[in-house]
Amino acid sequence: ARVILKGLKRGDLEPAAVNSLHLFNAKSEKLLEFVQAQLKQNPESRDYLYALAQIAMDNQDFSLAQRALKKLAEIEPGSHVYRLLGDAYHALGDSQLAANAYKEALAH
Repeated sequence: ARVILKGLKRGDLEPAAVNSLHLFNAKSEKLLEFVQAQLKQNPESRDYLYALAQIAMDNQDFSLAQRALKKLAEIEPGSHVYRLLGDAYHALGDSQLAANAYKEALAH
């Protein structure tokens, strides 16, 4: 996580590449803080919204993951985003919203 954070700060790594390798994880509070700071600067950053959702899912903070994924679905709807949104809703115990999200995932 420290290497990822340093690479992102220096510009050696792009958040999209880190996302594609699923390297954002919950084990680093500093990485989470960095992602949140990037979102404060650019609240509609697809890459950092997805990163926040990944970190939140890893932390089992499904409410935060749901909010990030819902915003991401508004910006860039896609099957993977809706599947993860369904997973977050399911973990929160909302089977109807989970089913709706899975249905959207199948439609994309």
